Amino acid sequence: MSSIIAKGLDLSEHQGNVDFNKLKAAGIDFVLLRAGYGSANKYPDQYDTRFDEYYTKAKAAGLGVGAYWYSYAKDESMAKDEADSFLTKLKGKQFDYPVYIDAEEDKIAGQLGKDAYTKVIDKFLNAVESAGYWVGLYCSLYYLNNRVDMTKLSKYAVWCAQWNDTCQYENAGIWQYTNKLRVNGVIGDVDGDYSYYNYPAQIKEAGLNGYKKQSDNKDLIKTKLEQIEVLANEIESLI
Repeated sequence: MSSIIAKGLDLSEHQGNVDFNKLKAAGIDFVLLRAGYGSANKYPDQYDTRFDEYYTKAKAAGLGVGAYWYSYAKDESMAKDEADSFLTKLKGKQFDYPVYIDAEEDKIAGQLGKDAYTKVIDKFLNAVESAGYWVGLYCSLYYLNNRVDMTKLSKYAVWCAQWNDTCQYENAGIWQYTNKLRVNGVIGDVDGDYSYYNYPAQIKEAGLNGYKKQSDNKDLIKTKLEQIEVLANEIESLI
């Protein structure tokens, strides 16, 4: 397991009023925000009512931001509907951390079985990934070992929930280590997370999650400088 390089929280509307500047001052580096659940494009009340507010305030406080979508999908068609709902809320924003499917509905996972449930998750993640996002799976260690076939989902980032002293899933990029963290800026208990990877640098370098590829920015700067040089030469010739 790699070393912990960033500390974070995951938040939803259930946290109510959050002071993101206090979170930053308390040593929090990033937040993972719930955007909604289910097929919210069809049922708009399923969008998280605090998502846009939290996103704006977290960015203003200098925190890294990721997002997640709680899934109730029972088949691949529903998974695509949920992915489209998620993309509606992601559009126009920039995310420094991956964007995840939250897969933890025991009844659905049990009814579908490992193979079918894995296909549902893959359908969701593939749809969001195809839109230009670094995507990942959030679930418990038990799910990773028993409910999903990770050999078929190995290309995706993993956010592992295991409320323990250590994370026992070797390939976790983020570890949700507790649901009882107390931190200045949030009232009551909140989920705490550790990140093992420098996702912000990798995401920006790749030009994902709403960011332009850094090489594209360098090319643009080079073009602008060349244009300035041409203009300067033209001015000099007129003097």
